[in-house]
Amino acid sequence: MSTISRNNKYLGFIRTINFILIMSLASIGIASLGIMINVILNYSLLAIPWLISPEIIRGATATILNGVYLGILLIALIQIVRNYLEQQTEYRLILDLVSIQIAVTLILSFLDSKVKLAPSPLLVPALVLWAPILEELFFRGFLVGIPCVFRYGKARMFFGGIRKKNFFTGLLAVVSAIIFSIPHMYLGFLGVVNAFVAGIILAYIFIDFGLLESIFAHFILNAATAFSIAIIFLPIKDLVVPLLLVGLILLMIGSMGAILVLISFYRRIRRIRSF
Repeated sequence: MSTISRNNKYLGFIRTINFILIMSLASIGIASLGIMINVILNYSLLAIPWLISPEIIRGATATILNGVYLGILLIALIQIVRNYLEQQTEYRLILDLVSIQIAVTLILSFLDSKVKLAPSPLLVPALVLWAPILEELFFRGFLVGIPCVFRYGKARMFFGGIRKKNFFTGLLAVVSAIIFSIPHMYLGFLGVVNAFVAGIILAYIFIDFGLLESIFAHFILNAATAFSIAIIFLPIKDLVVPLLLVGLILLMIGSMGAILVLISFYRRIRRIRSF
């Protein structure tokens, strides 16, 4: 068996494990919303990005709005699963990046002993349902997508999938990540660092894949955060060490996947240059 065949076999194996872990976190996130069904039937968050003005709404409007949010999340989840099953190798890089960021989030949360988020009935839907969609629309759609619409003259670029890796999109990714990290200052220095790293990864996913993919990634990251907060606050401290181990495993799997992708990309370039 050639080295390339062994690498591809190994890459497929670790990505299968990665896929199972990521889908498990997705299930936890969706299940948490099911558990809080009474909350999301009565409350929702409406944000006006150009005013950066979030507003809590109630009643029938909240139910309709939450239905739209949940529908977007489910469509994003279906798209990720479909593309994974279709063996789109580049697409699977999303799972590697998400794994790395989950690991960074979990490890930094345990390095910082002070918990900045107090549990409340609105915490889980805010983290898992509203934030991934509203923040991606603003921080990636408005701050990255709209400048690309004006630069390249294509309206569809508001929804990502720009697939242009140059100084302009790189600058947009960094600027949007910096602005994304500012509202997280209440989490302290490590929280800001974590938000900046997440902002870079989410911007990359938005630029290379699309808005639905960045929403899915954001949803998974926040589901992992909500899960870690629940473990910290609830009287189940025995789960702290296993959760940290999960973070280390995700970091290892994500890093291996990313490294193997880079090796394959490098070898592909060498083969092209040899012709």
